[in-house]
Amino acid sequence: MARRLLLDKSISDDMERVMISKLKTECGCHFTLKLENMFRDKELWTTQSTAFKEYRDNFVQNERTIDISVRVLTAGVWPTHSAPGCILPAPCEQAFNMFNNFYESKHNGRKLTLNTMLGTADVKAVFYGVSSQKPGTSEVRETPKEENKILVVNTHQMVILMCFNSQSRLTFQALSEQTNITERELKRNLQSLAMGKPAQRVLCRKGKGKDIGRFFVVIGELHVFSTWNTLRFLIL
Repeated sequence: MARRLLLDKSISDDMERVMISKLKTECGCHFTLKLENMFRDKELWTTQSTAFKEYRDNFVQNERTIDISVRVLTAGVWPTHSAPGCILPAPCEQAFNMFNNFYESKHNGRKLTLNTMLGTADVKAVFYGVSSQKPGTSEVRETPKEENKILVVNTHQMVILMCFNSQSRLTFQALSEQTNITERELKRNLQSLAMGKPAQRVLCRKGKGKDIGRFFVVIGELHVFSTWNTLRFLIL
């Protein structure tokens, strides 16, 4: 149920409330207390999102900013797993700090901790292609036209892809140092980006079989503009 509420996968809030009501009748109010608090958090998301949008528009005015949607979760209520913080790209860090300042101005004494495990992002990726010379001739192949793609990825994949804005080739160790993502999570996300279906691969790897590879390069040339869609925060 928590995952359905977080990811907006619930068919109907009314049906969820009916289920909670039945559980409360059968098992008692203590059994459903956390479920009821989850719904209370969910009801606050809409009003909080509207208030933050007004705050952001007044703060940045005509400046281009990342479109950010936030879920603030009460600690101890949601069955979330804590995760080591990763190093966010500068535009995303600025977006987080802006929301943090907004939240602290409304709730004195509360602290927000970023949880990137369930976050998602829509990123605009521009693939430029690379010119190459035909073997044995001086003729240069035409550079393919640039292609604009919207990639729907999780937060860690977005952080990884934005590292390639400044470098077209990075080793696994370099990505680990630049992102601070745990080794297990980094491998899992790189496998998705470099070892999926051929038509869906964004990165190339040097490695064979199931080996994650020593280094990664972008297919063609890539520039990623983050339009961060959803973030997850925990109140501590």
